[in-house]
Amino acid sequence: MRYLFFLCSMMLAWNFIHAPGDKAAVNEEEIGDMLATFQTYDLNLANLQTTIKETRKISEMDRFIESMKGYHMNIVENEKNIRFESADKNKMTTQETLLLVPTAKDSTYQIIYTISSPLDQMKVLDTYHLKVKKVTNELFSQNAQYFSCLEAWKDDIIDIVSFIKFVKKQLDITIIDEINEPEFYTWTGYTKQWTNKLKQQDDDINVHIAVSERIGDKTNITIGTPILITEY
Repeated sequence: MRYLFFLCSMMLAWNFIHAPGDKAAVNEEEIGDMLATFQTYDLNLANLQTTIKETRKISEMDRFIESMKGYHMNIVENEKNIRFESADKNKMTTQETLLLVPTAKDSTYQIIYTISSPLDQMKVLDTYHLKVKKVTNELFSQNAQYFSCLEAWKDDIIDIVSFIKFVKKQLDITIIDEINEPEFYTWTGYTKQWTNKLKQQDDDINVHIAVSERIGDKTNITIGTPILITEY
């Protein structure tokens, strides 16, 4: 399993550009564009994941922990951070985690919320978006960073040149960078259709695509905005 190389120290080098307006609604629209692109290319949808990050002060931790009961999440013991997980985490349904990582400042934490859901049934999208809106309204401000990715697959080897040409046209993407390795490809780019974006050196970026060809003639495809922060 490969991991995106844009993490940790490189994230610190990027300047996040905050999009105006309702970020949850903007993120929902971007997910809709990704879904439509994959469905039009006749791919099998697999999983959807969104991560929201923000550093905030939590002055009354006991009250905060008590409020998390309304999210049907259980606290998990950990010496280095505070972690909550979905109460039904063993079921194949929408799953949530919330991680509070202490910073050097007193009572200040990096809050990292992640929600993921299998997409075998499209009706789960309504529940998914409702949960994102709830946590956005109650735990985060407009300074939060949103990262979403959609995973799909095809029981065959796809024409890579044809696929990326199709995606570029569908989302009006300008490719900034790409990696081509045996059975593995990634593209980083920018589309004016999405307001969520990062600055990588002198370029704006907000689309990242990964394609890996597996044993047995199966192709896994992942697309994310503004970058992928999941394994693929």
